[in-house]
Amino acid sequence: MDLPHHRGRRREPFSNLLVRVGLYGPCIVLRLGGRLSSDDFPFLREHLDLAISIRHPPWVIVDLSGVTVDEQEGFGVFIDAHDLISRSSGRLVLTGLRTDPPDPRLVVRGSLDEALAELIDEGIRRLQR
Repeated sequence: MDLPHHRGRRREPFSNLLVRVGLYGPCIVLRLGGRLSSDDFPFLREHLDLAISIRHPPWVIVDLSGVTVDEQEGFGVFIDAHDLISRSSGRLVLTGLRTDPPDPRLVVRGSLDEALAELIDEGIRRLQR
């Protein structure tokens, strides 16, 4: 389900990055497409901040399978989001990476389905406590 106030897809006027935001059970999923460069970091951070603010605790999955990351420092955006989400007892999971993440704090799963299954199972376990 796409979040209606974002109309599903959004692209900055002069950007090669496309962000699709969706709500799947307890998870907010950001699917990235195109090319992620340093010019896109503020745009991506805006979407991550939105995702973090939607639910408490925030469970956010970022699917990178449709994006090319131009620079390793791009992962700094995800490290900052991870730290913020962790302080709220939430989770950030990245999927679709073609290389190992540059920081061990970043949790990576092989696919979007795997990440969704893990977080939904975790949500059920938390509710049963």
